[in-house]
Amino acid sequence: MKTHENVLISESQIAASIAETASLLQKKYAGASIHFVVILKGTLFFAADLMKALQMPCTFSTIECNSYVGKQQEELTISYCEEVDVSGRHVIILDDIFDTGITMHAVFSHFKAMNPRTLETMVFVKKIKQRKVDFDVDYALHTIEDEFVIGYGLDMHEYERNRKEIYTIT
Repeated sequence: MKTHENVLISESQIAASIAETASLLQKKYAGASIHFVVILKGTLFFAADLMKALQMPCTFSTIECNSYVGKQQEELTISYCEEVDVSGRHVIILDDIFDTGITMHAVFSHFKAMNPRTLETMVFVKKIKQRKVDFDVDYALHTIEDEFVIGYGLDMHEYERNRKEIYTIT
């Protein structure tokens, strides 16, 4: 089966959205520092570019989330959260894509219980679709239709993450 690829978000659009978001964060958190909780793996590209664009103190931790579809429901495991201290800090959870909402909702709930000073969520791409949970993100750099995308951290069987643009696959 032959696939067709179309550029959905260009490299220049990615750079512009990151610069705009960095500027917004610098104004909002002026005089403070931000701690990013980065959900691996695809978010690494976005997180690195965002942190490089910031002209303010920031730190980060990484966690890993894996979804498994069982007999009755989707099960989510979150690893390395116990090593992350967010108490009293300005925290932004970063993810590459907001799809069902399950992952971000679970991660947000986990860190909310750890008493951060502020806690927000940010995704690089948000799909327009019905969520499986009643939850929305605070920031989405790009909003797309409910379609399969690759590139800039987003993968297809672990490949295609290293592309500089976001592509749709048909």
